[in-house]
Amino acid sequence: MKTAKCSLLIVGLLAALSATAGPKQKAQTMKTFTTADPAISKDLTVTEDKAWLADCKKAQTIRLFEVENPDVEQCVVTYRAKLKTENLTGEAYLEMWCRFPGKGEFFSRGLDHTVTGSNGWASYETPFFLKKGEKPDLIKLNLVVKSAGKVRVKDVELLKSPLPAASEIETPVWKSIDLSRRKSHREDRDAQPSAAPNAGSLTLRQHR
Repeated sequence: MKTAKCSLLIVGLLAALSATAGPKQKAQTMKTFTTADPAISKDLTVTEDKAWLADCKKAQTIRLFEVENPDVEQCVVTYRAKLKTENLTGEAYLEMWCRFPGKGEFFSRGLDHTVTGSNGWASYETPFFLKKGEKPDLIKLNLVVKSAGKVRVKDVELLKSPLPAASEIETPVWKSIDLSRRKSHREDRDAQPSAAPNAGSLTLRQHR
């Protein structure tokens, strides 16, 4: 009898957990870009395998695309792309800027998801956590290359997904940096901003 009651209790607990967990929501695609879409930077060429090629002679930030009035709020916006590198002596990573009316621009950089050297195609991404009431009117998608070398880019896309549960309970705290100081890549790392849970990237709220 006790065994039967115990079994029923376990089944009930499992059912409750399943009900509260609910189905995991997949990320929704907001926008995709192919080589049929003209990139902003004129330093890019289109290759035979339908990718953009940045043949960098020095460090530079390459502007890829902009998305106007994305109509997003209280979610995670993820900038994702595939990169392939050749003889890259430094690092390259994705950078996303969000502009908020009356507040300025703020960025997210994938500093923990960089690429260097010579590598085949791989997926890279950087997220931006938007709280309730935060509605960017412009999102900029860049590629930051910190040295000479070749970087190929393809399958650029912008995604949105629900905020993690912890983010809905606790408001993320962001580190503000004065852009006029022109911090270096290393100094940005040393700033150690407090990011939202599972951010996975350096995300700073920084005016420009």
